[in-house]
Amino acid sequence: MWKLILFTSILAGQFSHVNQRKILFVVIDDCEKWDRGSYRPGTSHFSYTRKGREFPLISFGHAWIDEADQLTTDRSTYSDILKSDYVFTSDLSLDEWYELGNDPDRRIFLLPPEDYCSAKRFVYNYQFTVYEVRVHVSASGNDLAPLEIPIAPIPAVDTLRRKKNN
Repeated sequence: MWKLILFTSILAGQFSHVNQRKILFVVIDDCEKWDRGSYRPGTSHFSYTRKGREFPLISFGHAWIDEADQLTTDRSTYSDILKSDYVFTSDLSLDEWYELGNDPDRRIFLLPPEDYCSAKRFVYNYQFTVYEVRVHVSASGNDLAPLEIPIAPIPAVDTLRRKKNN
């Protein structure tokens, strides 16, 4: 029996790292460049979308359909965020945004702009609520080549009317 317990604990220790994903804190520090939206009124689902057309469409979503895919929230102080793996949105290049949106091995927690850009971050040991989010990056209209669609000329209205027989 003790051999079974020992073998199980060794086996569990070897595979315990499989389900652990890296955590990255994203701090929205360019606060005036983001709009907050709500997915469903009365729920905690929300999104932040970057304003402007000079950059691809970037958004953070804290939403889910299936309860099994529910995103979490946590509490953290600003100093704890700075001691961990973090990035500021104003520092990210286009390639870093795409990498951030396509990394399945990373959990991303967001410090919203209404918290970061307030005096709360200067309060000693203030506990911020950080939200696990999904990052969506897509091409902007400026990145796409113009698409010309050949359209047949519209016939004059009179050519489509039938003459009435009197």
